[in-house]
Amino acid sequence: MRAIAFLYMLLTSAHAQDWTKISACGEYQVRGVARSIKNSLVIVVNEKSRSEIIVKVPVRNEAYLAPYLDKPMEALVLFAKKAAGAEVNGKIKEVKPRLPNPINPMDTGIKFISKVACE
Repeated sequence: MRAIAFLYMLLTSAHAQDWTKISACGEYQVRGVARSIKNSLVIVVNEKSRSEIIVKVPVRNEAYLAPYLDKPMEALVLFAKKAAGAEVNGKIKEVKPRLPNPINPMDTGIKFISKVACE
């Protein structure tokens, strides 16, 4: 009985945060994995889950992601336009490596840092 209750808590909390909308323009901390998709480098957040987000970056920002290809990373990203859906566009300001949490495979996500004016 406890195992069922624990499993239910995990399933509901894993999908409690809906990162499919960037509700405010600003700087965000993006924790995910750098991937090559359709000949461009992107950040994939919550990979292979129902809440997967693909953060596209300008071509000139792809150089920031190249050293982190197929590796866990954390980036400070500027979203200058509100977005909805599973793909968003942002400009990278800073990238650094991240150690994934083996106990919590859903340790990726998008966290609001500060607000900026929208384009």
